[in-house]
Amino acid sequence: MGTRALAWSSRILGIIVATIATSSWAADVHVSLRSSSNTVKPGSEFKVTLRCTEAGEPFNGYDATITWDPAALTFIPTSPSSLQEGNYMKNACGATFHWFQQNADNVRIGHSLWCQGVLLPGPGQLYVLRFQATGQAQTTQVALVAHEFYAAGYPVRSILESNATVTIDGTTGVASSTWSFVKSLYGE
Repeated sequence: MGTRALAWSSRILGIIVATIATSSWAADVHVSLRSSSNTVKPGSEFKVTLRCTEAGEPFNGYDATITWDPAALTFIPTSPSSLQEGNYMKNACGATFHWFQQNADNVRIGHSLWCQGVLLPGPGQLYVLRFQATGQAQTTQVALVAHEFYAAGYPVRSILESNATVTIDGTTGVASSTWSFVKSLYGE
């Protein structure tokens, strides 16, 4: 191969590599935590979903750590824990690796597809967690504190768009307070 041909092929290869690198950094994986309800009553249950929010860099696995305030929320595990897997992952190929660890104030998740060549570009539901609100009126968060996405074992950059903010509404309803007033009138 002549010097000119080698220089030309090197330029083309450089353009291809630069294009691939630029597109992978531009696309990213966009993730968020979303609550099924932004305002909940004390004692009520609600779900928080880990979602890939828009089309972006394709991936086939991720690791995530999700935290909450145990004084405000109680995590309710689903049994078996594989029922917490989101539809986007489960419906992609039917064979997933799923690792789940629960701690006092966080869960750690490892989740990947076992089907060769299957990559997910988003958007879709990745994981579902259930919580119960305590009796204290407050605003709290379920937060994604660590997340890593992979495509065939190689890291893919991910961006956290939002955590789930939940307001626990501790106010009593009109019927309840009226009933308390009526009972006080009759000495009950």
